[in-house]
Amino acid sequence: MQHAGMRGITLKHRKTATNGVMVMNDQQLGTIADSLRDRVVFLKQQCGLAPETAAAVIACPDENEQASRLAELTLDVALRGRLARQLAAVESALHRIATGGFGRCEECGDEIGEARLKANPTTTLCIHCQEDREAEAARRYLLRDPVCA
Repeated sequence: MQHAGMRGITLKHRKTATNGVMVMNDQQLGTIADSLRDRVVFLKQQCGLAPETAAAVIACPDENEQASRLAELTLDVALRGRLARQLAAVESALHRIATGGFGRCEECGDEIGEARLKANPTTTLCIHCQEDREAEAARRYLLRDPVCA
């Protein structure tokens, strides 16, 4: 079923959930889509801030200042990577809203709870699959680290 969305996006979604989880209506999806679009603008603005270049760091004559600037540059590169990953997740969520996949767990196919989607609209896993993934990651960590075992 297709519904006219806000700002030119067509929303496709299901009215009933297969697992008893409340499904969002068009207005709720539109509100989340608007919030995600605002987040895209913010993230793009943050990514567009000019970082200090490596050449400027190298050209600094004072070794202490150079070390300080290099540390700042390293943090800036890490931050930009994080912003880029966030931007990709937000754009992916907007795509899922437009194509009807928003709110469906990518692991099990069940609906993701409304409260979870409102708290983190970029999530792609229901709470059960997320818990399973975290438990598996913790198990693998404990198996690799002899101090924790």
